[in-house]
Amino acid sequence: MVNDYEWTTETSVSSVAGVTPEQWLRAIWEGGPRLLRVVLPVAWKFGLGLRLGSTGDTTRILGWRIVATNPNRVTVAADSRLMVAENTVTVDDGTLQWHTNVNYTNFVGRAMWIPGRVIHQLLVPPTMRRAVHRRRERQE
Repeated sequence: MVNDYEWTTETSVSSVAGVTPEQWLRAIWEGGPRLLRVVLPVAWKFGLGLRLGSTGDTTRILGWRIVATNPNRVTVAADSRLMVAENTVTVDDGTLQWHTNVNYTNFVGRAMWIPGRVIHQLLVPPTMRRAVHRRRERQE
């Protein structure tokens, strides 16, 4: 399938051992600043119309469904009438990689993702680095 939007970023985790991709994603989203943990689901739900589940559900991460997992990768997904979105976190050779795919279901989804894309690209890299920094501090 060809994606309407694809984006990848990565950061080094070479000094942090034994953290699974699911643990990384939970640390990035659920372990982030309280404001982010509140604002993100509101923006996803009301801005993009994404259908999110309970944050207390262990098969979800901040409301997103875990759709695939293995020792090196976890993929979460959410959809709406506007789009289908997936985020995949991979850990490989000391690198933590975040990959996002978005497929629009209509022109409104495409229009709504324009500001979403900007916010996404501004927020993901620093929240990844913050999670790595916090893990390093715990290991020291």
